[in-house]
Amino acid sequence: MSNIISTKTEFNYSLHGLRGLASLIVYLAHSCNGFREHMCSECAIEPVLFHFSLFGFFGVEIFFFLSGYVIFSSALRANMKSFASHRIWRLYPVFILVTLLYFILNHFIQKEPYKDSIYNLISNALFLNLFLETPALSPNAWTITYEVWFYIMTFAVLRPIVLKKHYVVLLFASIMWCFFIWKHPIALYYVMGMFTNIFLRKNIVLLFKINTKTINLIQYISLFVVICLASASEYRYHWEYMADASLWLLMAAFIIFMVTLFHQASSVARLLKCKYLMFLGTVSYTLYLVHPYSYLIARMIAQKVLVFGVPFEIATSIYITLNLMLTGLLVYVVFTFIEHKMYHFGTGKTIYTPGTSPVPFTMGNAPLTLSNSRETAP
Repeated sequence: MSNIISTKTEFNYSLHGLRGLASLIVYLAHSCNGFREHMCSECAIEPVLFHFSLFGFFGVEIFFFLSGYVIFSSALRANMKSFASHRIWRLYPVFILVTLLYFILNHFIQKEPYKDSIYNLISNALFLNLFLETPALSPNAWTITYEVWFYIMTFAVLRPIVLKKHYVVLLFASIMWCFFIWKHPIALYYVMGMFTNIFLRKNIVLLFKINTKTINLIQYISLFVVICLASASEYRYHWEYMADASLWLLMAAFIIFMVTLFHQASSVARLLKCKYLMFLGTVSYTLYLVHPYSYLIARMIAQKVLVFGVPFEIATSIYITLNLMLTGLLVYVVFTFIEHKMYHFGTGKTIYTPGTSPVPFTMGNAPLTLSNSRETAP
């Protein structure tokens, strides 16, 4: 373990770009799936939309893997106060915003009346809904509870190992980790990310000894397998479904693909460094949590337009245009004035992206610089 602890980790541009791509495909998957179910259930392209949506939902697993990889490094080098402060101020403000927004709207609209209780709100606000088995408030927010408990347990396991004391904490946290994985097998993606981090710390030199052509071939094959399997079925991460060999093949292919990304000469690694994906990587958390609201507004308006006899093609154009415009506006406002401002208030640090952003953000009269930083992911 000493070699692992002493190894320094550098910011990985490809992973940051992948985070941006994952947030984009989740957003597109929800938009396409909603369009398919509510506006295009009998369209010729319905099967295409369905399978693309399935692939897009795999973006959640990508986020979990990336969290496993990144938080492993953070937990090794940070003390408890710093680790907790950075995670809380990055995650909680936007999370509680969308949670309260959903709770208030649902209280008046009663779209899902079974969620309308103060008990449910408190369990969500304290990230206890996984243990109390209360339903998550706000679309997508269920994954944040997984993230938070993963952060807590990872830190509780690694710090005693680093400090060589507090072994009672290590034992308890290890038991909690095993229970967490047994209860929620999707957490295996966190474990995959952590062990990929450990493997690369010891074998990164060997990886770079493989020539670029070979790496690209492995990368293309593994990516092809991931796309085919992820778009073919909606996988359920419960142990009764884990006997499905295709699920394990998907996970194995994904690990291989992720390892090839660390060979920075590989084709996909270079593509992921695109400045637009760099930018999306920075706003990915906000985009992930807020887009269900902009998508819902755009869909409801497009459906109303259809009722009044407007041609389907025009209604579709309205839906796409409104969806993109509202999502962009909402991401800008929430990221600029809530996520970034609250993070800066709590930690004194700035959230920014490697390279140059295609969109200028401002904080009052001061420009928000977008350049390299380790603090780019929740």
